[in-house]
Amino acid sequence: SNGPPTLPPPMVALAQRGRLVEMRRSSRMDSDDSTSLSVVGQSCSPGPPVQRLSQSRARPSLGGGGGGGIRWQRPSVDRAQEDLQDDAGELFVVGVSPESSVALPRPDRSPEDSLNLGVSIAYLQTEFLDEVEGHFGADADPDYGTLNPVMLFGPDARGAAFRCPRDGLPGCSYADALDSDHTGTATVMLSWCWRYSVRTVVDALTQWCERSGRDPAKTFVWQCALCCNQFRVEEKKARGESEPFESFVEMFESRVCTTMHVVALLAPWDDPVYVSRIWCIFEVWKAMTTEGCEFEVVLPVAEQLRFRDALGQDGLLAMWKAFEKLRIQDAQATVEADRVNILRLVDPDAETQEDYEASELCANVNREVIAQLQRWCVTTAAAYAQDKICAGRSLGHTGLFTANLLMAAADWEGAEAILEAAKGALESAGAEGSLGHMALLRHMADLRNRQGLHEEAAELIGQVTEAMAPCIEREPSGPLSSGWIRRREFAAALRTAAETENLRGRLAAAVPLFERAKSVFDYAGASGTLEYTSLLAELGDCLCRQGRDAEAEELLSDAAEVLDDGHVTPEDGEVLKVLGRCRLLQGRLEEASDLLIRSRRIFEDTGSSRSASYAELLVLLGTASLEGGAPEEASELFDWAQGVMEVIGAVSRAEFLQLPMHFGRVSLAQGQPEEAMELFAQAREAMEGGGLGETPEFAWLLLATGKCHLAAGNAADASALVEQSRALFAAAGASNAFARLVLASV
Repeated sequence: SNGPPTLPPPMVALAQRGRLVEMRRSSRMDSDDSTSLSVVGQSCSPGPPVQRLSQSRARPSLGGGGGGGIRWQRPSVDRAQEDLQDDAGELFVVGVSPESSVALPRPDRSPEDSLNLGVSIAYLQTEFLDEVEGHFGADADPDYGTLNPVMLFGPDARGAAFRCPRDGLPGCSYADALDSDHTGTATVMLSWCWRYSVRTVVDALTQWCERSGRDPAKTFVWQCALCCNQFRVEEKKARGESEPFESFVEMFESRVCTTMHVVALLAPWDDPVYVSRIWCIFEVWKAMTTEGCEFEVVLPVAEQLRFRDALGQDGLLAMWKAFEKLRIQDAQATVEADRVNILRLVDPDAETQEDYEASELCANVNREVIAQLQRWCVTTAAAYAQDKICAGRSLGHTGLFTANLLMAAADWEGAEAILEAAKGALESAGAEGSLGHMALLRHMADLRNRQGLHEEAAELIGQVTEAMAPCIEREPSGPLSSGWIRRREFAAALRTAAETENLRGRLAAAVPLFERAKSVFDYAGASGTLEYTSLLAELGDCLCRQGRDAEAEELLSDAAEVLDDGHVTPEDGEVLKVLGRCRLLQGRLEEASDLLIRSRRIFEDTGSSRSASYAELLVLLGTASLEGGAPEEASELFDWAQGVMEVIGAVSRAEFLQLPMHFGRVSLAQGQPEEAMELFAQAREAMEGGGLGETPEFAWLLLATGKCHLAAGNAADASALVEQSRALFAAAGASNAFARLVLASV
């Protein structure tokens, strides 16, 4: 969390509260480090004289007795009078007279206990809120920047009546001023922002305890506003100093290691201030990288309701937008030195903002933190959907969007459980054949495609298109009519059907389906959607694979224009990936590489690197490297793609079955034709076994194998393979693509 916002000069704050405080250091500080504080409950005018001592009032004196350590010398009265002339960087002290000061009691706890102290959530729910209302009025809800000079630092603060257990000086943390009934060794650390209001924090912690079955009276939270000594923070600020960064880091790491439990508070959930604060991003990252540390996210009640509402509208898009601004390079801190030091910790070699913009280490932090927060979104959404299922309530659109979240996270089992439950509920209610039922089947087909089960996907989406087609022409077409909604759903179903045929390698069947989907999207007035843009790119890709470059170019140009708006969703990464693949097919390597690199950045920045689509992107990047003369780099990228698909269980997908073919190409480029032939044989077996024996990719494999036979002097075998390849390209409507490949190999 960040420090409190810069406050008005402390003297102003004290005068406004109408209290008088006098601080002075004893001349015996070298022996007992004692400090006196006097709190006088009377107004400032008329009143006792005011002394204002600048930061020079307690100067260290090197040497001189006592073993040569630092000794503190009290400045003279004359020097103090001189300091009255200077308002800049002063520590303002209000009081009666030094002689009337009395020593304050010190809380009965050790410095170590004080540092590890947390406040019970039960206390925050009750007496803390009562105290807030006592200062600010009934139902008041100030943020912590407003709260700070009233309750955490200053003459009316609880800590003003005690000396700090950590340094023995006047003024202690809010937590130290509480008795042991309300405090204990911290069991959880709160990662939060000072801009949050008091009730936002307390409400979120209350909900967290209820949800997790924790006893609020025995759960002690370490919250920096309450547990750091704000007297010391403000004293340093008044002197123009800041808390040493090393001290903050040591304190934070100590709290993480002591509690081994960090809870991050997000509000509002879809545009959280949290992701714009560098301390918050740093705290999540440190919690993630500390072995054994538990990390959770909490929301206040109002934000939980908004999150659930978003799931019923477009939860996936809302999630991408919620964290798209998270970039540690751009995050801010109250103290600029903290920002500089955190960035230095992340990337010690970077020196300028431009360096941090290009820093892969900073990018990794962003990706890891975004992925962690997205996992929370997915887990929370799934739990909510499961609660509705268990309660026998209808999932509605919530089920579809939650399934989308789970599919994006490659949680096939979780997505299928929700879709099956929703399907069963609809069918039990007699809603089979309804628009909702059709949308559900379409999502189930999408799931099967992601898993590589394209035959099952084809059967499901076939049911949808067959059932919906007769109804479309008979319904009204107004933008809010059921006919308009059905057209949108029918267009989406046609697109899924086209994708399914494309994934099955049936290019000739995919193209007319894509074209029909485009027409229905246009008729439904949905041509401005990102879904439509993706369709344009996919259709253009199919036309490129058929060698119909002129027709493809217009579609690809239209798709590329939409991306100039600066979108940062995985859908945009998908479009760039398709555009890059088309440029590869056209032999425009430099353009292809640029598009694929941009695509990779979006996938990684949106936490979408755990997907089959990302694995396919790695294959395309490897292909670009191979064609650029870097086979070793290509091999690494192919290896990486294989690892991603194995982790997410996408080993039935065409991209995985084709991998031996890509490794064979690497072997060819490295002058190892025998090894290439073995890998091509493996690829042929895998692709034929996976139902890919009639695809353009299989035709390419036959052509590459024929070239190997020709190089080995087996002209007859080579000729037969080339003829088979030509026939497959022709069947896919891709004779032009075959000619291009043959010409390229001459």
